[in-house]
Amino acid sequence: MVTRAMVALTLLVLLTAVAAAQTLESDFQEQLTQFHKATTLDAYKEVGTRDLAWDGAALKLLWAYWPMLGGTVDDAGRQKLLDAAKPLQTTGCTDPLVQYVVSVAYRMNGDAVEGEKWLRQAVEGYRTSRYPKARAWWAPERLAEFCRHAEGDKQQETAQWEKLSAEWLAQAAGEPAVTGGMQRAFWADLQPTVLDDNACKPDELVAALLDTPGADPWLAHIAAGERNINLAWRARTDKAGYEVTPEQWEGFEKHLKIARQHLVQAWKLHPEYPEAPSRMITVVMGAGEDQGAEATSTRGWFDRAVKAQFDYAPAYSSYAWSLRPRWGGSYEEMVAFGLECLNTGRFDTRVPAYFWKALHDASIHESYPEVWRDEGAYANVVRYFEALLARPPGTGRSPEALRTLWLGAASQARQYDEVLRLAGELGDRIDLEAFRKEFECEAPLAISEARAATGPLGADVRKAIKLCDDDDIKAAAAAFNELLARNQDPQVRPYLRNRAETLRVENALEGTEWVSLQPPEDFAGFGLSGGLWKVADDGSVSITMPADLGWWITCEARIRGDYELRGEFDLDSTRDDVGAGMALTYIAGWWPGYSAFGLYTGVHSEKMAAGLLQDRTAAPPLAHNTFLVRVRDRKADGFINDKQFLAGVELAEGWGTPWGPTHIAFYAVKTGGPEATVRFSNVEIRGLR
Repeated sequence: MVTRAMVALTLLVLLTAVAAAQTLESDFQEQLTQFHKATTLDAYKEVGTRDLAWDGAALKLLWAYWPMLGGTVDDAGRQKLLDAAKPLQTTGCTDPLVQYVVSVAYRMNGDAVEGEKWLRQAVEGYRTSRYPKARAWWAPERLAEFCRHAEGDKQQETAQWEKLSAEWLAQAAGEPAVTGGMQRAFWADLQPTVLDDNACKPDELVAALLDTPGADPWLAHIAAGERNINLAWRARTDKAGYEVTPEQWEGFEKHLKIARQHLVQAWKLHPEYPEAPSRMITVVMGAGEDQGAEATSTRGWFDRAVKAQFDYAPAYSSYAWSLRPRWGGSYEEMVAFGLECLNTGRFDTRVPAYFWKALHDASIHESYPEVWRDEGAYANVVRYFEALLARPPGTGRSPEALRTLWLGAASQARQYDEVLRLAGELGDRIDLEAFRKEFECEAPLAISEARAATGPLGADVRKAIKLCDDDDIKAAAAAFNELLARNQDPQVRPYLRNRAETLRVENALEGTEWVSLQPPEDFAGFGLSGGLWKVADDGSVSITMPADLGWWITCEARIRGDYELRGEFDLDSTRDDVGAGMALTYIAGWWPGYSAFGLYTGVHSEKMAAGLLQDRTAAPPLAHNTFLVRVRDRKADGFINDKQFLAGVELAEGWGTPWGPTHIAFYAVKTGGPEATVRFSNVEIRGLR
């Protein structure tokens, strides 16, 4: 249990680090900008091959290109770059940097042939140019990537370009363009390559970095540490702990030990850099604390990281993850850390946002919604949003989005007067999608609940809610049905209907009789992901899909324990681009997930085991299909059209328990062609005792 004294001590530790920290993310982004500009536009001006025939067009192209580095590029940005590249086609340009950027423009816009032509010219030109290798290495790396996925003889070229890229990368580490204070910026470019087995042999690259004259050894050690963390998790696999073999654990521990050695050395070389201590949080989570001179806890490495850069996001994310119950932490520790971040008052950074993330993660991902109702929690929510709304206009999310999230937090905290106040302020400007994404429920229902809890039936509504909290499903179902009969307010009815329908299913599952899982006409008790779902007079539900997307409708009833699920679905079996089925969604293990089964027309049946592992077997879809799934002791057996496709498939740990209840979802998907319709009927469920 975390005491007030422990929280106060923790606050003091972070505030001390805050006072000492001099660097922010904005400072690093400025450094990154300088590095990209120095190795592109400025380098062209200083050492490039310049000629009046192309100089103007080349400068225009580079001005369009270098700000794109390190960020995402949208369609408009890609087109802008292509428009700047096209005039260079007829200039006879021989500058390798310009040639490389022209190749980027064409490849970004889908012209692989033209992109390859310019890319090969760039690689050859770089061999004799004076450009810094910190920029030149990208050319052979991209050429290796192209050859790797090409057909025929070009695949055989891959190794030579990987080797050249690794040589130039190692040389770059010793160049003034990098060693003159730009090591972090260079690492930001290099890191994805170290993690990619298909990119210039990362293990050989790490060895080359260690042997490069004049190179800052920090680069080699941070690269080796990152690489071995990656190898450790590859050895362990992403299986649940009880499924990992002794050999896999051995590989995991071996690589984490190597990672620790390199990361500690990197931190000693540059304690003013946050990367190494941040990654050490992950190492300590997996391997525990070492007994060496530099041993410290996840918190100790976090403090070292934020001392180097106060708002270094990876450190906050890793440390917050380490505080989850599954890693030996607790809800109290998660919230205490979030409050610590809020109390910094540094709303010029993203640090206070980790307060919001702590509440959200505890509620949604750790299935602890009570976190919003803990003592003092809502008062801190008010502080958080008041501070965000006080920032200058144009800073961060819109006022409407912020007030929408505030409304959601008030609803979770059952501060019903606050819900109605915020709803009144927002009117029709509630950000429905933001609310749904953040809280996995609908804003109109939250407002309806607030009206119910504060209206004429308010006292009895709150008693019925308390029955739900106490998991007295039978009494809660009766109470909400009685409230529904008494209610006269149409604005309150949606909430009461939703509760009553959800409890109808949960209460029925206490017995062994089949109960309908078909959505009612008003979709009470169901959450829609989108799309035009309709309930017909015969009780069937259908979705018409105009676009190539997946569509879901999820029953909000909590399915716990053992059960059977059966039903029917219709689709156009003459097409090869439509799929339909059922999904068993849950929150357990590492992240929210699902197991799904169904049919894709003309192609195959599909089944996905827990953890999103996929296995497909051929099965002919019909216009009318039936299914039956039986889940007992976390193992599933399933049949489609009387053909078994699941046999004792083990589901995730925590599946179907109060900590990770199942929710049943109907799904449909279309991958091409004209609009399509899928129809579900006679879907039923019953408990197994």
